Amino acid sequence: YHGVPTCLQQRVDTAGQHSRIVGFLRDGYPVYGIYGESGRVPTDLDSCNGHLGPTVEFPQGIYHYHFFDRAPYSFRCYHGNTQ
Repeated sequence: YHGVPTCLQQRVDTAGQHSRIVGFLRDGYPVYGIYGESGRVPTDLDSCNGHLGPTVEFPQGIYHYHFFDRAPYSFRCYHGNTQ
C-alpha cells in the first residue's frame, strides 16, 4: 500500500486514541494508521516506520508499524525476520 488508508482509518479509529490495527507485514508485526498514543502522530518512529509501545489490541506493548502522514507514507524496511 502506498498511501495512508484514510477511508479505513475513518471507520475504525476513535478520536484521541491509538489507531486500530489494519494488517500485518510479512515479518508478523502489526500495522496501524497514523495515530499513536493519545491519538497523536508518533515522533519516535524508527527507520522502518515502527516503534515499541502499547496499542488497543496489545496493551502490554508490542513492536508495531505506523503509516506516516507524509511521504513515503508506508514502510521502508522490515523490523523482524521475514524468513
